[in-house]
Amino acid sequence: METFNIQELAQNKLIILYTIQKSSNTFHEDDLTSFILKNEFLNYFFYKQYLGELYDNGFVEIIDHYIQLTEEGQIALEMFNDRLPENIVISIDKEIENLKEPTDYENSIIANYTKENERFFVNLAIIEYEVDIFNLNLEVPSEQYAIGICNRFKKNPEEFYMNVIQYLES
Repeated sequence: METFNIQELAQNKLIILYTIQKSSNTFHEDDLTSFILKNEFLNYFFYKQYLGELYDNGFVEIIDHYIQLTEEGQIALEMFNDRLPENIVISIDKEIENLKEPTDYENSIIANYTKENERFFVNLAIIEYEVDIFNLNLEVPSEQYAIGICNRFKKNPEEFYMNVIQYLES
């Protein structure tokens, strides 16, 4: 029975190491926790225990808030990679690939206007990961003006955003 527990322990730590490697070291600890729990690879308490042990033993480190494999972690993963069940590897690969797929760019940029009592209001927004990072509402003098602002914003929202930030910083 103890042999099974050691094998299971090793496999669970390899799941964490493999997930970090496949994510290209782009997970914060909360992101990794969400990923592991959402996909039901481990329960929360075992996951936290294993991650702590990997950290304490020098297999993972946190650099600029991102969890990364150390050289030792990479070597361990390469040595024991064959002990990961194929169905788990396929599942991790698929879920990581889904995370890497670009979201619909048009859905993250909002540029529209409304007319209320002969007044025109423009709404410009940039949304990343379902969070508004930029949202501007303003009244403009005409419909042509509103259309022009919306079109220019849609063409290059990042430049518009950076210009606003630079203006506010000066």
